[in-house]
Amino acid sequence: GAAVDAVAKGGETPYDIAKMRGHRKVMGVLDPVFVALLSGRSCKCSSYHETVQELKDEAEKKLGITIQRLIGVNMEPLNEAKTLEEAGVLPGHTLTAVIAPAAGQGDVSEEKQLAEDEGDLQNPNDFIEFLISANIRLVRAEFLIELDETGTPMPRRQEAEFMHVRSGATALVELGEYKELHVNQTSGHVTIRTAEGPSIVRFRSIS
Repeated sequence: GAAVDAVAKGGETPYDIAKMRGHRKVMGVLDPVFVALLSGRSCKCSSYHETVQELKDEAEKKLGITIQRLIGVNMEPLNEAKTLEEAGVLPGHTLTAVIAPAAGQGDVSEEKQLAEDEGDLQNPNDFIEFLISANIRLVRAEFLIELDETGTPMPRRQEAEFMHVRSGATALVELGEYKELHVNQTSGHVTIRTAEGPSIVRFRSIS
């Protein structure tokens, strides 16, 4: 299929053309929502779906699993009856799929199942491992600040992947950088070594 960022003679991408012509289904395919498992397996789903349930159904078919629930970008369980807009699901977002218990394990509590499938995401070590395995590249605060200073709209994920900040670093954190993080097992603080010495790393969720 056509690449999302391929440019036509007039400078428009396939997504731009689909948007101009009102082809929402095509837009949903070109600018998808990603659904990932902790194992690292993931799939692209159309962002055109009306409800979270419809998105979940597509992910189940593509991943070949039964999904118990979807977890949003802010680590919140998504209500399947809500529309994608109501649930805050946007194109480019990566959702986490919690696999449903196998037959005969129906008595397993949701909390225990989540812990087994995803680990404790409040634990810095588990959270970092989750980011790596789910191929989630966080946005640098430096990039957001520069966008705000220049009045530039937030780009789509596939565009941000090739962008850089003034310092030369990539706009999105590289997966290899997560492996350089150090977690203090006593305080829980996360640090990374820099030329000036250890620097504390903070994760923030914004919408």
